[in-house]
Amino acid sequence: MAEYGYILNDILRLGPAKPMGYVPQHTITHLCSRRIESVIKECEDLGYLIEIAAQDVCKILSGAVYVCSPTHLQALLDKNLGTLEEAGWPVHAYAFMLRVTQEWVEPGVAIHDLISKAFGDPNTPNSPASHTTLANGD
Repeated sequence: MAEYGYILNDILRLGPAKPMGYVPQHTITHLCSRRIESVIKECEDLGYLIEIAAQDVCKILSGAVYVCSPTHLQALLDKNLGTLEEAGWPVHAYAFMLRVTQEWVEPGVAIHDLISKAFGDPNTPNSPASHTTLANGD
């Protein structure tokens, strides 16, 4: 099933328009036929920060691998310090990513729009992204 490898682009091709991504662990191992460890190594080699979130933390059935480009995510966060401070959210890239793995935020609040921008959601107001992200996973 290696033809589904393109799904990994959600965590392997990060940048200013999409500084953060995730892929469910089941998707990596079963759909993409990859080992979690090899995907993590690839992300580390790209300079990305990684968090492996268990199902009970991130609410994705198989758990998920979350990844961010620290430079690009920090730039986005720096531009949105007021939103972060008002919502009581972390202002540093890795801490922000950890909070995203642990807390589901409903649409309609400013922090939700910022999280959507971080994931490169093209439907977020003023988002520079031009591609889609994965749905909620397995």
